[in-house]
Amino acid sequence: MKHSAEYLNSRTKRRLDVLGGTMIAAALLPAAAFTAIISEVDTNSLNPLFRQVRIGKQDQPLEIFKFRTIPKATENKKLQIFGTFDPRASKVGSFLRETGLDELPQFFNVLRGDMSLVGMRPLLQEDVDRLQDLSPALFKDWYEAYSRSKPGLTGPSQMLRHQYTVSSDEIWLKAMDLDLQYARQASLMRDIRILGSTPLKMLDARIHLVDNGEETMGQPPSDELPSALPV
Repeated sequence: MKHSAEYLNSRTKRRLDVLGGTMIAAALLPAAAFTAIISEVDTNSLNPLFRQVRIGKQDQPLEIFKFRTIPKATENKKLQIFGTFDPRASKVGSFLRETGLDELPQFFNVLRGDMSLVGMRPLLQEDVDRLQDLSPALFKDWYEAYSRSKPGLTGPSQMLRHQYTVSSDEIWLKAMDLDLQYARQASLMRDIRILGSTPLKMLDARIHLVDNGEETMGQPPSDELPSALPV
């Protein structure tokens, strides 16, 4: 088995991205087409795709694609967003965010080669700056791992953040720790296991959010951070 640092930039991982990404994208094509139509109508936009620049491998700007979840009239309103919850999103948009369907266009990023199926989630510059201020010592190790490999469509820290609708220092620290664990232990079998568990984790997060109800929306599903995430 390849050493984790070598595996992260190996042909083996790229083959998984191309083969796995093609198969999954083909299987989800009907759902993606339906979601695109719903997104276009729901957000009153002629283009259902939303583009956003994040930080990619080796500090390079990375343009990711998502389905729109926010009505065009309110999309320019600046808010600090965390996880799946965005108060600007419509009811349909909130559902797309909670189920991860808004991320389907990023299979194009994977097949194009600037993202991987599994890895650290590509972050906005403002989020990277926040992590640096939060824990400079942990950030140094985290950013070294972050910058040397392609960001991922899914991964342990993404599934963690997906279960929360508010931001907290504790969650960000846990997310960085999960990223580092993944970077240090990355392997083909681990990637396959994460891919296999992602749909169940997304569904579980959706159930938690529904169980919390509208009055408690924005609160973590429990008092403790989940520990049984694949790393």
